[in-house]
Amino acid sequence: NSTEDLEPLISAFFGKMVKAGPTAIAEIKQVLKTGNEMSGFVHCFNRDECREGMAAFLEKRPAAWTKT
Repeated sequence: NSTEDLEPLISAFFGKMVKAGPTAIAEIKQVLKTGNEMSGFVHCFNRDECREGMAAFLEKRPAAWTKT
């Protein structure tokens, strides 16, 4: 695999990521910096944003993210 092979994969990943909730994106960035996945996971699941994301998924609709 070359760098050129990675470009479409990276673009697809970030295309999906920008649809995520604002808190989740912030936590992803923090986990990438610290490597502490458990803390990020717990923080995300203790938020209203998580409930909205799960409800949207189950109801097969786009999530209505709010800025916190």
